[in-house]
Amino acid sequence: MKTLLTFVSALFFTIAVSPSAYARPCAGNQGGFTLTCRGGFPIQNHGGENTSRKDITFVRSPNAAGSSGRTLAPGTCAWEDRPVSPNEPARFYYSVSTTNAGTQGWFNLVSQCTFNNRCTVEVCVRNDGAGNLQVLTNHAIVRFPF
Repeated sequence: MKTLLTFVSALFFTIAVSPSAYARPCAGNQGGFTLTCRGGFPIQNHGGENTSRKDITFVRSPNAAGSSGRTLAPGTCAWEDRPVSPNEPARFYYSVSTTNAGTQGWFNLVSQCTFNNRCTVEVCVRNDGAGNLQVLTNHAIVRFPF
């Protein structure tokens, strides 16, 4: 009985503190989850010769994003079904090729949304273990304006 109780307690703890315990997985991206953000937050550019890294810091919304993110306050992000927990990073980043028009177009679309608080963006991210959420694909759903 003690072993069963220990197992159940450990399982509950794992589910309660796991960053991806309830977040919606991204289709086709192993280990990634959909993060929804409402524009109105800063973006930092780190240029390179063939790639450019973009860092976006956000405020954790106290509420879930819902299906469209319309209820999010400007500059905040959340998972569809729950807020980003205090144990999870409040920054995501992505890299774009400076020689590939497709990724440059994606960057421009997401960047426009970061500066406009009437826009929401959904990106597929995973925790990189270094205090960041890494964007896994160059596909994003942008709702501009809502």
